[in-house]
Amino acid sequence: ILEKMENGGFDVAPDTVSYNTILSAIDESSFVSAKELYDESGNRKSYLSKHDDLMKIVVGILDSMEARGVSRDSITYYNAIMAFSDPNNALALLHMAFEDSDAFNVVSLIGASPSRLRGRAASGIIFVANSALS
Repeated sequence: ILEKMENGGFDVAPDTVSYNTILSAIDESSFVSAKELYDESGNRKSYLSKHDDLMKIVVGILDSMEARGVSRDSITYYNAIMAFSDPNNALALLHMAFEDSDAFNVVSLIGASPSRLRGRAASGIIFVANSALS
C-alpha cells in the first residue's frame, strides 16, 4: 500500500501518519512470520521475502520520508525503535533520531537554544528514549 501511495497509485500521497502507521505495524516476530508465508503450491506469498533485513526496511522508510519531505516526529522514531527486540538496533535508531534535524524541536535541557528535537507525545526526547530503553 505504501509503495502504491508513493508511486501515485492512489489519489493521496503518504504523510507522517501514513508512515507512522506502517512503522507501528512492523516488528521482528511479524517480519519473520510474514517472510515465511507460502501459498498452497509452496511459493512464497509475502513481498517481505524479497527483503532479509528489517533494519534496512525501517531505515528505508525513514529515508523515504526524508526524501519526500515528510516530517518525522517522536512517534515516527518510537514506532521504528519498537519494531526491534535487539537493543543494538534500538540504540542505532535512537542515535538516528537524535541526529535527525526534522524529528524534534524543543528547548535544549542544557541551554535556551532550540535543539533539533520536536515531538507531540510526552516530551519527545523522553518518549523516544524510553522506547529504546524498554
